[in-house]
Amino acid sequence: MKALIRIMSLMTSSQTINLPDTRVQRCGLPATQSSKHYWRLPTAAQADVPLAVAEQSRYAAGARLRFKTNSRSLILEGESWSEVSQQGIDCLVDGCYWRTLWLNRGERSEQPLYQGLSPQTREIELYFPAEQEISIHRLSIDTDAVIAPAAEFAASAPLVFYGSSIVQGAGASLSCMSYPAIVARALQMDFHNWGFYGAGKAEPEVVAQVIAHPASAFILDLGRSFGRQDIEVYRSMLKQIRAVHARVPIVVITPIFSVREHFDSKLAHRSEQLRLLMSLATEVVTGVTLVNGLSVLGHNDWPGLSNDGLHPNERGFELIAQRLLPTIKELL
Repeated sequence: MKALIRIMSLMTSSQTINLPDTRVQRCGLPATQSSKHYWRLPTAAQADVPLAVAEQSRYAAGARLRFKTNSRSLILEGESWSEVSQQGIDCLVDGCYWRTLWLNRGERSEQPLYQGLSPQTREIELYFPAEQEISIHRLSIDTDAVIAPAAEFAASAPLVFYGSSIVQGAGASLSCMSYPAIVARALQMDFHNWGFYGAGKAEPEVVAQVIAHPASAFILDLGRSFGRQDIEVYRSMLKQIRAVHARVPIVVITPIFSVREHFDSKLAHRSEQLRLLMSLATEVVTGVTLVNGLSVLGHNDWPGLSNDGLHPNERGFELIAQRLLPTIKELL
């Protein structure tokens, strides 16, 4: 009750920014997406892809809002269309983590991101959860405050990541700590996160959506989601990308280490076969850089895995990003 009273007090001396608003940049999504939803695929495209991909695409992995404001307080109004996940909405202020808030399913609510700060201009970036479908309706700032677009990115086209749950950020408790997010922040670039949990399987209709927009580079990390498919499926994906983006760098990452490999010889063998398959597949097109997944997160990096032994935790994602950055920087 006290928290509600404080929010109502702030709202009496605030101005409302209804979304979408040109001063608030929507990042991590195709430019054609402009509704209050943060789906990675529009409704029409969801009908053309496998059901698992369509369902995952409604989760806001990689989606962000960016803007600058000198407001002493900031309130967000939104709602969730799915259950609360491990991750919430992360608020970064001038590039530093501030706090996380959660939206409950079916409950439209107003929540303060911060209040009582000094009236100086700050850059705000809101990272949305990787496993939750949400809508953000409006922001509220002080009546005498201003809101403006954030600083421009270092490149006009985003980094495009496609793959599995590891790309999507599973294992991290913070939405802002997936390795695509860490890499993009380090390079001051936008990024699109096309991670689809176990549904990252290189289907042509899905790849067509991934490559339908400009990109500075494609980073393919399908991991074990690729399963036992034939090598020609992977080769076809690479050819499909190169046919549309003739000169854009492509990075292929083979599966990272899983602790299960250490105890399950059959899984270890399948993992090595999968790494070999992806390595051989890269030979069919030019301009593809192969990254051995064990070089970005290997056996000795097991503390960087979450308690399922498969997905990285924040430490693991940070290691992957740090070790991947030199390759991406060189390609750009």
